[in-house]
Amino acid sequence: MSEQTVKFISTYLTSPHTGAEKDDPYFVPESALIELLADGVLFCNELPDTVGAPTVALWVNCNDLFVPAADAENLPYDEIEPLYKLWKSEGHHGVYKWCCFKAHLRPQAPIEEDWRNKGLWTPELEALPERMPVK
Repeated sequence: MSEQTVKFISTYLTSPHTGAEKDDPYFVPESALIELLADGVLFCNELPDTVGAPTVALWVNCNDLFVPAADAENLPYDEIEPLYKLWKSEGHHGVYKWCCFKAHLRPQAPIEEDWRNKGLWTPELEALPERMPVK
């Protein structure tokens, strides 16, 4: 990584440029992505493009949210801002809520119970379909 790239990233990681601040009406997706990647909310992978060449894909980490296993949700461009704002306001719980809404699934039972006990369960989560019983 070039010195210029390192300087750019460190500047954005230490400066509020995302537009998510209360008085700033602008949102800069690239700056939000830097923060989300740095915190481990997102990770990179590759997918083939239309001609089969590998291209970068960003995924939202939701390991163990729906089942005890590695899991991820893809991140459409128009969802960067809602994801970022939930993460900024509610931390990783906000990220997991975003994943539930994106997948249209409730979290696995122990997580749902924990959220209910902590007062984190919302009417929007309650409206998600019930899980299928595990046999």
